[in-house]
Amino acid sequence: MTNKQFHDAVLHEGSIPVEMVRAIVTNQKLSRNQKPSWRYYDLAK
Repeated sequence: MTNKQFHDAVLHEGSIPVEMVRAIVTNQKLSRNQKPSWRYYDLAK
């Protein structure tokens, strides 16, 4: 994948979590209720 193809793929998806962009770009299978394994901020603290 070229740099242009990568950036076009990311921009095509819109505003979604980075983990989801990674899964889409690498063609990973996702379950219907897929949840990210990290957060920007932990609300439990």
